[in-house]
Amino acid sequence: MAMRSCSGFSDLRAGSIVVCHYAMGLSFVALIILGSRLHQVDKEAGFLQVILNTWFRESVQPAAGQTRGSGVAGTSQRPPSPKVMLTEQAQRTLLAFREDIRYFYRELDAARMTLILSIVFVGIFILSWWWMAFAIKQARSDGGVSLRTVLLLAVFAAVDVAASTGFILLRIIMYIRKDHLFPQEMRKPIPSLEYDQLAAYAALRLFTIQSSCGSIDILVIIVVGFLTGLRVYSVVCVFSYYKKAKNGSVDLYEHKNATGESDTSSRIERLKILDDYGSKTIVGKYSKRAGLAAGLASLPRRPPRSRPGSVTGSTYDEDPPELKIQAADMPMEMQRSAVFSATQALKLYSTEKHIAESIKQDFDTMYHPTWHCIVGRNWGSCVTHSKQCYVRLAYKELTILLYRST
Repeated sequence: MAMRSCSGFSDLRAGSIVVCHYAMGLSFVALIILGSRLHQVDKEAGFLQVILNTWFRESVQPAAGQTRGSGVAGTSQRPPSPKVMLTEQAQRTLLAFREDIRYFYRELDAARMTLILSIVFVGIFILSWWWMAFAIKQARSDGGVSLRTVLLLAVFAAVDVAASTGFILLRIIMYIRKDHLFPQEMRKPIPSLEYDQLAAYAALRLFTIQSSCGSIDILVIIVVGFLTGLRVYSVVCVFSYYKKAKNGSVDLYEHKNATGESDTSSRIERLKILDDYGSKTIVGKYSKRAGLAAGLASLPRRPPRSRPGSVTGSTYDEDPPELKIQAADMPMEMQRSAVFSATQALKLYSTEKHIAESIKQDFDTMYHPTWHCIVGRNWGSCVTHSKQCYVRLAYKELTILLYRST
């Protein structure tokens, strides 16, 4: 499956970064929604706590005029205030109302804890997406990020996806088994004894439904579930980029693995070829396309590598059919490397800047710094280069100029 069908971008690197940025933006929106709901539920739970602590507090005040010990004779004593005695029906009504308030408080407290956990998961998602985008930006053009970074990204993604999935499943189970029963499972008023309180009970329970655990569960399942799916999608996009970049890197350097030569010996041989070519007298120029085409045709070409089942963004596995050498003044081996490096860059990237960076870094690695690469559309240029070492490639409307300087 191509990366274009996954993220909609032909440039895997830019597409993965854009996906992470969009996911971060949606996560901030979800954070605002959950935070506002948490503030509302917290205010309601706090008010119920005030009711329990003040309205139903049982306090016995001592008689004001009763003193012990030696007292002054003739001191006037205030008679104790009469204690208000409630009827049995009034006491029953107050007791039922207090139990309802306690039930509402437990319900809102559970909803508040659910929202806090949801906000924590959204914060972890934002951190993970920022980390992914930062790692992709810091990666070299060949995708050669450190193994530790790749492992940390994989472990972190697996942990937060598994944790959020478990949290969503738990909320679904709680909603099915218990939370959707609110307020049907509460105490049923007795119409014959509480006929004057029925309207108040119904209004209070209807008002509390919007902040109950069942309503919060629905909100959390939708928001966190959507972000979890988006998290899995972004992980697939990012690892598609890494896989494509790694495959391109293996293609570029696979001749070293085939011959078993080390990086140092390979670089020395390339520098030797470059120095020998620079010390020779230039008899003719490579701008003659007929001679250049004949020379390239006589060289053995590596068959295209098959990549079955790879998730990449390439629309072709062979060299771009319109990539041509317009002019060159460098050894034939370096020309082949330039063509192949440009091919890989065109497969991976769609912007001129990234294509130029990829080709330059490849040649700095293989043939020692310093190389310069200019990529543009419909332009002409004249540059000063050393050792007659340059190549100019053309691909559709794109012109690629690669040259070496001291």
